[in-house]
Amino acid sequence: MQVFIASHEDEYRKPGSKMWECLEKRNNGVAIKKDQSFFCGDAAGRKDAKHKDFSDSDLKFALNAGI
Repeated sequence: MQVFIASHEDEYRKPGSKMWECLEKRNNGVAIKKDQSFFCGDAAGRKDAKHKDFSDSDLKFALNAGI
């Protein structure tokens, strides 16, 4: 298990993909298969009555990271 924490307001925070780039570089030589990857989050930018998200930063992060 690896844990990455962005503790400052900088390029490592979502929706930027700098944190993803760190994961790719520090993944013990294991290539990440983006076509088989997904990102879970609670900020997809949904605005319908049933699902109203507070932000769209998770969606933007996934798009920026190519997953």
